Amino acid sequence: MNPEHRKYQATFLLDPREIHESVETVVEKIKSALHAIGAAVDNVHHRGSLMLARQPKRDFNSGIFVQIDFRGNAQSTQALQHKLRLEKEIN
Repeated sequence: MNPEHRKYQATFLLDPREIHESVETVVEKIKSALHAIGAAVDNVHHRGSLMLARQPKRDFNSGIFVQIDFRGNAQSTQALQHKLRLEKEIN
C-alpha cells in the first residue's frame, strides 16, 4: 500500500427513480470514477433498498445503498464528489 494512500469507506444512495440501467452499471460508473482519480477499490457491498427516514423529495422515499471501500490520497474524497456531482442517479 502506498504510504500516502488512506483507507476510505463511502456510502452511495442510488435514486431508483433515475436509474435506467442496472445497479451494477451504476456501480461500475462509480468504480471507474474512483480509478480515474487514482483510487483503488477494495470492496463493494450492496446494502439493498431501504426506506429513508427523511425524504429529500416527496416521491423519493426509498433508495438503493451501495458501500464502497477504497484507498486513495487525501484529495480523493473531494475529487470523487466533484466528479459525480452531476450524476442524477447518485445522491
